[in-house]
Amino acid sequence: MNNDYYVYVYFDQTVIGKWVYKDKIFECEPFYVGKGRNQRDILHICPYMLKRKSAKSSKIKSIISAIGELPIHKRIYQNLTQEEAINLEIDIIKTLGRKDIKTG
Repeated sequence: MNNDYYVYVYFDQTVIGKWVYKDKIFECEPFYVGKGRNQRDILHICPYMLKRKSAKSSKIKSIISAIGELPIHKRIYQNLTQEEAINLEIDIIKTLGRKDIKTG
């Protein structure tokens, strides 16, 4: 079994508060949850990705513009199978909600 997947979160450090997922407490607003392996989690902040038109790229650029720093991102679960990573990603999003559909 391949346990090289992880789940990661991007945070908006301009929005302070308390968001909880099971044993994880986040002090900045989570705005993106993803799963990946290798260096997938840092691709979102690469210049070519920031040129794309998406809500995520717009959010990242707005954080950079506001404070002159990249958003914080962190791998919150590691050494997962692909199935475990998918299920965790879905559950985290379901628990924290989504702004685009007004559930979080």
